[in-house]
Amino acid sequence: SWDIPTIASYIALLSSWVWLRLWVFPAHIIKGVSYDLIGSEMPWKEMHGWIPLTVFLISLLGLHVIWFLELLQMAIHFFKTGKREDTTEQK
Repeated sequence: SWDIPTIASYIALLSSWVWLRLWVFPAHIIKGVSYDLIGSEMPWKEMHGWIPLTVFLISLLGLHVIWFLELLQMAIHFFKTGKREDTTEQK
């Protein structure tokens, strides 16, 4: 009875995840912090912490990719078995 709302919510989650976390985040946030800042006329001594910030943002992007793949695994499991359950901790 909850299959249609579950699938609709899941599609909304995946589409917003791809758009916001896998496209907007790297294309605008990471690019703005790293590439655009290097090309700016700001003196290097005033760019406090931009290297660690860039590293942390790229690490967060890596986590977004891992979590997206886990969400896809859950979808594959649902369509194969019809069960709505977390598959990330199964062995």
